[in-house]
Formats: sequence, structure tokens, C-alpha cells
Amino acid sequence: MRLTDTTPPRIGPYRVVAPLGEGAMSTVYRGEAPDGGAVALKLLRGDLLASTERAVVLARFRREAEIGRRLAHPHIVRVLDHGEWLGSPYLVMELAEGRDLKHRMETGGVAPDRAIALMGAVLDALAHAHALGIVHRDVKPANIMVDDALVPKVMDFGIAQIPRSDITGPGDLLGTPAYIAPELLHGRPADARSDLFSAGVVLYALLTRRRPFSGSVAEVMQKILFDAPPPPSAVAPHLPPAVDAVVMTALEKDPARRYPGAAAFRSALDAAAAAFDADATLAGVTLIPAATATGAPAAADALRARIAALAAVPLSEKELAGIARLLDDALAAPARPGLRAAVVEDGVVPLAALVAAAMPAPGAGPGQARDDWMRLVRLLARLGDAADRLDGGEDAAAAIDAAVFEVQSAVQLYADRLSRLLMAGDEPDLGPIAADFLRLDVLLLALETLGAERELRAARGTLNLFANQVMRKVNLILADALAGTPDDGLAAVPEGDEAARAAARFGVALVLARVEELLAIAGRLSEAGDALRLRAVGDAVIAEFIGHARRLTALTVAELRAEAAAGADARAFAGRLGMLAALYAFATRLHGAAEPAAAALALTEELHAGVRALLDAVAAAPPGDRDGTLRVAAVHDMAERLGWAEIRIAAVAVLRRRLVAG
Repeated sequence: MRLTDTTPPRIGPYRVVAPLGEGAMSTVYRGEAPDGGAVALKLLRGDLLASTERAVVLARFRREAEIGRRLAHPHIVRVLDHGEWLGSPYLVMELAEGRDLKHRMETGGVAPDRAIALMGAVLDALAHAHALGIVHRDVKPANIMVDDALVPKVMDFGIAQIPRSDITGPGDLLGTPAYIAPELLHGRPADARSDLFSAGVVLYALLTRRRPFSGSVAEVMQKILFDAPPPPSAVAPHLPPAVDAVVMTALEKDPARRYPGAAAFRSALDAAAAAFDADATLAGVTLIPAATATGAPAAADALRARIAALAAVPLSEKELAGIARLLDDALAAPARPGLRAAVVEDGVVPLAALVAAAMPAPGAGPGQARDDWMRLVRLLARLGDAADRLDGGEDAAAAIDAAVFEVQSAVQLYADRLSRLLMAGDEPDLGPIAADFLRLDVLLLALETLGAERELRAARGTLNLFANQVMRKVNLILADALAGTPDDGLAAVPEGDEAARAAARFGVALVLARVEELLAIAGRLSEAGDALRLRAVGDAVIAEFIGHARRLTALTVAELRAEAAAGADARAFAGRLGMLAALYAFATRLHGAAEPAAAALALTEELHAGVRALLDAVAAAPPGDRDGTLRVAAVHDMAERLGWAEIRIAAVAVLRRRLVAG
């Protein structure tokens, strides 16, 4: 992430240094305290909350502050302070270096013996919280921060259960379904053993690289309630049987058959760790041999081989992480013979040429633009930084500058082509336009990654000037598409007139299909977080778009309710919800980008209310109706993605009732 014109310079008395991450309803920044110490600042974007969500989310945010200040443990992220800044609450936390465990599991995994040590520390943290009567209720990889040495810190106690709390009741389902304990799905209250079940799910996934309960949200909940997963060694044969017993005890459906506490779980885990034969169990699991173990010359040779292979072999996230670790180890070695040549002449130079040749440029032929292109760019930037440390900065910079020139040229070609395509009559082909906008933002991200500030400013300026033209065209096409279409869709067609209903359904489908492409184009104007593009659009143009979007919201919700009532196939339901989600995401970006912020807020409220009404409608389907369950699950997934806690909780409650009744 980068500092933008919308990044606050300060939050309360704390200076903002850089963005660290962004969720649906909050942004986390690296900050500096008044005494100069480094902190993490979590700012809730309260202006994006629908009115029915606001009280619940604010209460949980304040609860995170209250609990975080009580907990003092080396494996729990400490909350140092909290307050409000321009009406939005914020937390000040200790700065935990690293990434969340979810990212580590997706990009490289964790060797089994390291996984056991990591989870032992997590259990120590849970034991500390449980001793204070605090149940986390949302233990999952995304809520565990790990540094490069895999030292964990548990975070996000925003939905924790605390003594004498009246924010939630025993029937509330607040956790993440894939990790939630079965007693909570049955509507019973959480206790410490509920956290142990969730920790067992995390441990299973760490050891096997597969979650014990997978599938759609409804399938996951059903499996947690009724199915026992295979023991870990059945999925990963290198694991000893002693580990099976520990994990399967944690995953018992009946809390009374689990470990009585986190300390007992930790003791059993320590005993199982003794069964590991490191040489046997880690064979093929450790991703990259350390340069300190193989020697710096071997590291240089390994680096050359890996980069040479990229001409023919796609670069995965796992391999990118492995090369980065290999490079870090080699740079840390006391002697580095051959490393400069491996990084500069055999690394940066050929990789820069590959980046220039394989970018998603206009007119790129089949197989020319690579799907792993941004990973190649990230590796090139990483090698460029290493070259600076090896006194090869000038040679590396020249090669990178040549690649930057090609990327900048492609940006200008795209802008010229987009202008021609967009102005090609009243019915331009929207597919290529949307795809070109996506590629443009990829190219801008590449310029940012490579540190090409001057070229990035010029490219952004080009798109800022183009934004008004784009939005005007979007409005013209939307107005034409929605002309004559009733806001209530099929509900306006009399029952029994099947020919009229079929014609209306076809007309509505055409409108919605065209609008999806338009939203993709409009969304590109702010997808990269550059509010200047939207500010380049006149307020009247934005207000007109919001008016069309409100009509579109009403039409889509009415159509989906009519389809659900008629028992239509549920497969298109999630796609239509996806369009509403895209519209909501775009509307939230309009809050600070244009004058009609009140109209944008009204649009987000109507979207939220429409989806809530949809949930009520689809929840009425009989428990055995599979399409009804699929629709509820789709609403849950949308609410989770957008941070709509109230709708997500309601959807999980509906799924729970359907599954238990079924």
C-alpha cells in the first residue's frame, strides 16, 4: 500500500508513516508516537457503516480497546491507547512486524515442527486470556501475526466474550464459520474450549496444508456439526500418529471431550513434538535451504538457476517468497563471493528484459503477457534493492529504467486506445474497455513497485484527465439501459401473463449484464485507491451516476426477490449480489471524493437495506430447499467481504437453523 492524498497525516497525536493494511471497515497504519516510538494505528472508517451496523461495530471496536489494554502477554498484540479522530475511533497498538499467518500459509507454508512450536505459543496466549475470563471466539490464521522467525502474536479481540458483557448474547454467532466450534452452531454459549476447537482447526491446516472442514459456508457448517475430518496423518503421511491424537482431541464435537484448557492442550502438543524425527518428517516440506547452511557461493548459484528458470517457468507466490528468503540469507552472510554478479548481471538485467517483454501491453499476442507478471516486477524491485547493497546499483538502475520506459509507453498507448474505444458511437464494446482499465492499473502498480515516481505521477495525471470523460459515457449508457425499465422489475408484470414475464425477465437480464460491465469500468477509476481520479469528475456527473445507481439497486433487489419467490435456479444469484457489492464498494469511495457525499451515503444505506431484505426473503425457503441455502450462503459471503457484521451474523444464524432443522 502507498501514501495517497487521502491518507491522514496524523491520527490524534500520532503521526502516520505508511499504510500497513486495509480491511472492509478499517485501515491500519504504521505510526509514530509523540515520544518517537513506532506503533500501529487502526482507524475505523465509521463513515462507511450503514446505520443499522454502526452501533454494533462501534461497540466491538471499543471492546477490542478495552480487552487489549487488559491483556499483557508476549504473544498477544498489546493495545496502548485509543481515542477518536474526526469522529472515527482509533486504536494504538504495539507494532508487530511481519504478516498474518493466513498470508504465510498461502505463500509458503510452515514446516510441521515449526507449526507445533508456533501453536504452542498461541495456546500460551489463549491460556492467559482465559485466566482473565476472556474467550477470543475468532481464533483463525488471519488473527495471528507472525514475524520472519514464526513468533506469533494473537490479535483482534473485537468479538471476544468477557465477563458481565451485554453486547452479545449466548446465541450470537460472531466467529468465522470455517473455524467456529460446533456448540456455537447449536446456539450454546462459548467457553475456553470453543477457542481450543478453533486452535485445533488452525493446527490441522498448518500441519496438512488443508483445512479439516472445507467447501461453501453452508457445507463447512454442516461438516463441523456432523462430520469428523480424516486424521492429519491420513492427509499428510509424514506426520507421526502422536500428532493425530492431539489434533483430533481438540476437534471433538462435544466440548467435554476436548482438553480442559489451553495449558493441557499445550502439554499434549509438546509431548507429540518429541515424536518428530526432523530429518524424516521435514523432507520435502522445508521450502528453501538457508544460504547460511549451504554457503554464500552455493546461494549465488541457486539464485542464478532460479532466475534463469523464470524465462520458461511461471513464478508462484511460494517461489517468490523462497527466492526472497534465499537472497536475505545470502546478504546476511559474512562473505558474499559471486553474489553481486548473480544479483546484477544474471538477475536484474535479464529479469528487467523479461518484465519489458512479458507485460500486459496493448496488442500483446497470445502467450506474450504473463499471468505472473506482477510477481516478476516485485522480484525485480527486490533484486534492485539488493544490488544497491552490493555496489551494483548503477548497473541495476539502468536495466530497471529501461523496463520502466516500456511500461510508461504502454500506459500512453492504452490511454489513446481507451479514448477511441469509449467514443466509438452510442454502443461501444465495453468488454475490451473494462479489460484495458484493469491492465492500466496493473501497469501503474508496476511503476509504483519499481519506485518510478516521476513516471507514476505522469501516468496518474493522464488517467485523472480521462476520468470525467469515462464517467460521462458511463452515465449516458446507464440512462439508455434503464430507460423504460420499471424499478420493481418482474413485480410490475401481472401474474399469469407468462409471455410478458418472459419478455420482462429478458429485458432486465440485458440491462443488468450491461450494467455489470459499466460498473467494472467505473470501479477502475478508484480501485487503486487514487481519489484524485474521482475528484477530477464533476459533482454533477457523480450525482447523476448515484441517481442511476439507486434505480439499479431497487431493480436488482426486486428482481432477485422475484426470482427467489418463483423458485428460479440460484446459480445467477451470487453474480447479481457481486454486482451490488461492486456498486457498494464504488459508492463508499465517493464519500470523500466529491461533494454529493450525502447522496453516496444514501446509496450505501439503500444497498445495505436491500440486501437485508433479500436475506429475509430467501430465509423463508424450506430447510430442505438447496437453492434457498445457496442464496443465504451467497448473502453471507457478500456481507463478510464488505464488513457487514449485522447481516453476516443474521445469515449464519439462518444457515444454522436450516442445517440443524435439516
